[in-house]
Amino acid sequence: MKTYDLVTPAGTSDLLPEKVKILREIERGLSALFAENGFLEIMTTELEFMDVFNAKSRHFPPEGLYKAIDDKGRILALRPDSTMPIARLAASRLKAYSELRLFYNQKVFRNSPGGRRRNDELRQMGVEFIGGVDIEKTDLEAAKLALDVFKLLPDSTKCILEIGDIGITKMLLDLLTVDADTKELIRNAIESKNTPELTEILHSVDGAVDIKEAVLKLPRLFGTDSAFDKAFVIIADESIRERLLRLHRFYLELVAANTRENTKITVDLGFANKMDYYTGNVLRGFIENAGEALINGGRYDNLIGEFDPEAAKPATGFAVNMDIFASVFEKKHAPDNTADVLSKLSSQISCVAPEHTLRIALTKGRLEKNAVKLFEDLGFDCTEIHDKGRRLILTVKGTDYSFEAVLAKPNDVITYVESGVCDLGIVGKDTILEDGGKFFELLDLGFGKCRFAVAGKAGQKDKTPIKTVATKYPAVARSYFDALGADIDIVKIEGSVELAPLLKLSDAIVDIVETGSTLVENGLEVYEDIVPLSAWLIANRVSLKMYRDTIKQLIKSIKEKQKEQTS
Repeated sequence: MKTYDLVTPAGTSDLLPEKVKILREIERGLSALFAENGFLEIMTTELEFMDVFNAKSRHFPPEGLYKAIDDKGRILALRPDSTMPIARLAASRLKAYSELRLFYNQKVFRNSPGGRRRNDELRQMGVEFIGGVDIEKTDLEAAKLALDVFKLLPDSTKCILEIGDIGITKMLLDLLTVDADTKELIRNAIESKNTPELTEILHSVDGAVDIKEAVLKLPRLFGTDSAFDKAFVIIADESIRERLLRLHRFYLELVAANTRENTKITVDLGFANKMDYYTGNVLRGFIENAGEALINGGRYDNLIGEFDPEAAKPATGFAVNMDIFASVFEKKHAPDNTADVLSKLSSQISCVAPEHTLRIALTKGRLEKNAVKLFEDLGFDCTEIHDKGRRLILTVKGTDYSFEAVLAKPNDVITYVESGVCDLGIVGKDTILEDGGKFFELLDLGFGKCRFAVAGKAGQKDKTPIKTVATKYPAVARSYFDALGADIDIVKIEGSVELAPLLKLSDAIVDIVETGSTLVENGLEVYEDIVPLSAWLIANRVSLKMYRDTIKQLIKSIKEKQKEQTS
């Protein structure tokens, strides 16, 4: 029998002395910062009853939880979040306190099978401001504390503190006459900044033209002060404009309070986070080359009242991802003398940050050739790609800026973009639909056009019920037939999927179809089209914020070229 006594479970890791030393010093630095600001440390149990994470606004999908059964048969879960257990405490043992300032240093656990760079064990430190009557003052204090967290990093580290208001998106969506499922589709499109998909959804729903136009522009309303100017032009609803005004005041106060040279204050008016407990201002902190946010948080005024209505209190807070924080210092060994190690570590890292070179992952093969043609049409010199030999990272030179092209397989393009080692990627929509991931879908590039389709033996469409489907794309097939309410078995095929119905392994197939000639030559035909496909430009979520101007310039150039070619 196979044993696993020498390895750690997927998504977890042991820490060796060097990283532990760095983490401990960061913990001491953050603990001191939080204590100086009047916060008291708290620890919650790692095991909670499932009910803690089961209510409407604090719902975690059961498949994302590590679960256990206690001696009475009750379902327990390893905490996937620290805010909900602290809200439970605020509604129970700490109910008598009108105001609380608490901080924590503990792990959360999230079951993410199949995730890229899977990390199921997350180390976090964070703060919770609970109670108080002046919400705007508390939000400002929380954001200023997040700015102070950045000050513990080397001066050369480029940082962004981004703010938003989840209520703006929620209120706009409430003005649309759509059901819950459609609202979720819209929210997903806004969160992924997928304007083409959002356009298609909004075209099919009822609602005032001005409201739909405002929702459509949400994904692009991010950046600095100009984002507010654009929002006030397109949003007429007075209650939403009031929230915009409050958020603008908040933004200006933060800009005035920011004293760190390499920190920038930005806004994103298209916040549509899945965490349903957020009710107002939200914030995210980004650092260069991290791939995902260092700081996440926001206001959650209804959460504590869900545990006990009599204990209801407004609250806000944020969490710091400790592994991302530590990664900044891991390039240098920690000194032997642990006194004031954070400042010593910071001084060892160059005070001048090198200029960032944009890196774009290209899908090898046909999409690569189309992408190269696109870049050449835009005036880039792609000589290195044409003469690449066996090289996989190549320089593409332009007049205003150059970038590195990384040649990779489709699934790897998404992995590289999601992890942040590449800022942008060009990949087929088929890979996006099948594999998913956390990234922004910025632009349909219009080449590599084909479609997902259901196909089977010619002349049998209405004669043979589909019970078994063979495919290279089980997630796409499952999603399509589930939406139809069809109970089918899926057979995963890696090679020529057309063989499956011919050998009577399946009743039909789900595959990519371009001309359909392969199907015809094998006695098959298309039964139903599922969705059109083409190549897309995707972006890492941090990179889009860190290098917004360069990426925006590239997107503008591509759109102008597309318009020129279609006119």
